[in-house]
Amino acid sequence: MMDDRRTRTKLHVCLIAASLAALVEFSPIQKSKAQSDMGGWRFVRSPSTPDTTGAVAIMHAPELSSSDLNFAGIMLRCSKNNLQVMIALVEPLPPRSQTQVTIATGERETKLTGAVIGPGLAILLAPEASTLAESSWHSLDRISIVVEQGDTRFKGSVALTGLPTALQKLRENCLFD
Repeated sequence: MMDDRRTRTKLHVCLIAASLAALVEFSPIQKSKAQSDMGGWRFVRSPSTPDTTGAVAIMHAPELSSSDLNFAGIMLRCSKNNLQVMIALVEPLPPRSQTQVTIATGERETKLTGAVIGPGLAILLAPEASTLAESSWHSLDRISIVVEQGDTRFKGSVALTGLPTALQKLRENCLFD
């Protein structure tokens, strides 16, 4: 019974994601040149409220053919004085748990630690991931990621086309102290 419920939930999430992707791709609104140069990266901004400041980030969905169902993509967001790299999940991991993350870029592998944040739907990677995103990832077509937490293991792949342009747009909108 539980497996049927999970399968239905995953299918529901996939249908919603596919619907949103279709709306973005087939929207009558023309994309600007800057948006076209960002490849599959999406710039997002959350509004400020009286209690919080707005947040800005860039996000990229996974390559579905080479990613497990729990891998929802990666996100780079502004922090107080730098950028943070996060892995987005479909199903939550235990909040505040630690993960081991391997990022493969061709023949090179980088092992990082990650901390599950919020309700468990994102993994905040160690600061070294920001350094990679702002340097060596610029010349790559894609990265492959493996996440391990306890007995849980899943993988994903993300295209990096347009990352330099997307990072430039993000930096222009970050409010660093």
